[in-house]
Amino acid sequence: SNYASDMLNGSRHEGIIHALILGDRSMLSSEDSKVLANSGTQHLIAISGLHVGLVMFGLFSIFPRGIASILVVSVLGLVYVGLVGFTPSAQRAWVMCVCGLFYLSGYIKQSKWRVYVFALFWVLVLDPLATLNLGFWYSFLCVAIIFLISQFTPFDPRHWYSLFALQLLLIVAMVPISSILGARHGLENILANLFAIPWVSLF
Repeated sequence: SNYASDMLNGSRHEGIIHALILGDRSMLSSEDSKVLANSGTQHLIAISGLHVGLVMFGLFSIFPRGIASILVVSVLGLVYVGLVGFTPSAQRAWVMCVCGLFYLSGYIKQSKWRVYVFALFWVLVLDPLATLNLGFWYSFLCVAIIFLISQFTPFDPRHWYSLFALQLLLIVAMVPISSILGARHGLENILANLFAIPWVSLF
């Protein structure tokens, strides 16, 4: 944290970069906080599934395929989660990523829905009170929607426009869920997330 502060000292966007890297919102200006809240993109500055997923699948992509690589990536992912405070969102994402790695590598010979339930089970074992957290519902509902979309549409992850369409459908599908959960939503939130999520993921 201190190293990041020294590196970013004097930068106009010190607070937002600090928040994106470390999930620490203490340095955010009131203006930045207001923009994030109004646009529905505040989830991007919490160490969450997006961050943990990028770290773990990024590491996995540079290692040779095999059970040893999955175990190494799982341990490194757990270290990363520990470094950011083992927050409920990071912990939840770690469990889901580990299950995803084993499934995508072919070591779990079950349907993706069984793996989904398996991940849900372990998240609740590690944190029985996770259901009291709004992020828990968002995480698992988002994954369920992605599964449904990919099951009933010609989704091809190798094509960027397919990923764009999936992102758009996911955000639109989350609108009624956001209404039920009492979260902010609207056209501006859809457009902001449609741009911000890929941008933060890539850069």
